[in-house]
Amino acid sequence: MNAMSRNRFELLLKFWQFTDNELCSEGDRLFKIEPFVNKLIEQFQAVYTPGETFCIDETLVPFRGRLIMKQYIPLKTHKYGIKIFKLCTANGYTWNMKLYGGKEAAPGSSVPTKIDIFI
Repeated sequence: MNAMSRNRFELLLKFWQFTDNELCSEGDRLFKIEPFVNKLIEQFQAVYTPGETFCIDETLVPFRGRLIMKQYIPLKTHKYGIKIFKLCTANGYTWNMKLYGGKEAAPGSSVPTKIDIFI
């Protein structure tokens, strides 16, 4: 048998990282997954050439675990989750996206509008 054991898989998963923790900037909640998300967006844009029509969509990915950037939206079916702003083509293909990391740490800053995100 040439399969990986469950314990080996869990050990690899425990230590799998996308960034160096020493390079973390103050107040950046997305620094650990940002390189992965950027690579994903790069692949989205390399595979498909969009037309002229786009729409901006706000998506809530269901999540009930512990996370500082988790959102609570009472009117949604899944009330807790991670908010993602997506730039989609007319047929629904995701061309670009931004994860919402919660309120900004800097005083006086406000939540960006959907238009501000992609301009």
